[in-house]
Amino acid sequence: MADENESVISESSKKRGFLNNEDRKAICQILLCSSDANGNLIGTGVVERVAASYNVHRSVIYRIWKQLKDTGNVCHNRTQNCGRKRVQLDLELMRQVPLSKRSTYRSLACALNIPKTSLVRLHKVGVIRRHTNTLKPYLKEDNMISYKHINVGKKIFIQQDNARSHISKDDPDFCRAASESEFDIQLTCQPPNSPDLNVLDLGFFNAIQSLQQKEPVKSIDELVSAVQKAFDEFSTVQSNKIFSTLQSCMIEIMKINGSNKYKIPHMKKDMLYKQGGIPVQMSCDSSLVQEVTEYLQNYDS
Repeated sequence: MADENESVISESSKKRGFLNNEDRKAICQILLCSSDANGNLIGTGVVERVAASYNVHRSVIYRIWKQLKDTGNVCHNRTQNCGRKRVQLDLELMRQVPLSKRSTYRSLACALNIPKTSLVRLHKVGVIRRHTNTLKPYLKEDNMISYKHINVGKKIFIQQDNARSHISKDDPDFCRAASESEFDIQLTCQPPNSPDLNVLDLGFFNAIQSLQQKEPVKSIDELVSAVQKAFDEFSTVQSNKIFSTLQSCMIEIMKINGSNKYKIPHMKKDMLYKQGGIPVQMSCDSSLVQEVTEYLQNYDS
């Protein structure tokens, strides 16, 4: 019984082979030789043997035989009109899009009202190509900025990035090397900052900038107007989602005494919006606030 089940599974999972026109004609010749004058197959097991030799199901052989009796033509139709139709891009319409609105895949796809993935595929096949202006005029006196020389005697602070500190600011080797020159070189570390708390840069400003970059600007006044327009067009619902996530992350940080070993809570904001709206302010337990206050007082002492 187990062997029969394994054979059934192997037959069902086996991929059906594709028969080209030569194979289909050869199958018809075999079937014609095994049929009578009325078009009926003679003998038993003919269809099964042909299907096994060509690695297809017997229903494929029956369809080819029926197609031969109905039309007399056994050729497949895959070369005529089958498969998913490719997206046709009007290059003249793309040329009419302003340069400021086709600097990225996303902006060009929005202007042409087609998916961004379609542009990526067209770029891979060579229909369109990416181009960046390579003209670099020589600098003249009007557009050259004078180099700011470092004055001897002023302090120089070397700030490490927000990765793990490579060396401490009191490292003896660094202090000895820094004291050999005439400069006062001091090593500082970047203040700790959780990316989840940087809601303005990662959420709000980033979303507004994506809207602002769609507007062509040539002056500071136009840039200010574009930013103001992007701010007005930005969805208040999306803004509420961003700041709700910020408040939830702050609560999670309070629960673990300022550590960053926490997971961003899944609040189901879309469901809350459908049920009546996302809360503007997140509630926090008073006992948690008291615990954090006591922890900070003990930490400072």
